[in-house]
Amino acid sequence: MKKTKPTGALIQELSSVSNIKEYFSQNADEMIEGDLSDQLKQLADRAGMSRSALAGKAGLDRYYIYDIFSGRKVPSADKLVCIALALELNLEETEKLLRLADRPGLYARHPRDSILIFALQRHLTVDETNALLYEGGQPLLSEQRD
Repeated sequence: MKKTKPTGALIQELSSVSNIKEYFSQNADEMIEGDLSDQLKQLADRAGMSRSALAGKAGLDRYYIYDIFSGRKVPSADKLVCIALALELNLEETEKLLRLADRPGLYARHPRDSILIFALQRHLTVDETNALLYEGGQPLLSEQRD
């Protein structure tokens, strides 16, 4: 897995380059390309998982998953975490999905996010993650609004 530059380093580089083309040339590998639906299709294909199977494993409606994959819907952060858990994504892949959907990343200082990070790192299921959230007195994934 390629090590990426911290966002702060990229911001510092932006302030020191003479033009934006130079910045993009030097940081082409750091840029987020594509869109959410394309990324999800690649990840589901890599996992060998059909849209229907993904919906079941993520605990989401099958038609809702189809709408996400077609680009008609942008899911909430929690629904993306459910999809990430179902696809057994790592934290970096999950964070990329969240960025592509313009959703906030997971923050380890927030207790609920810490539980989600823990679950992602251990490839827990949505049900196992909800059990940890419940034990920690945090809202379950299914209780969050879109």
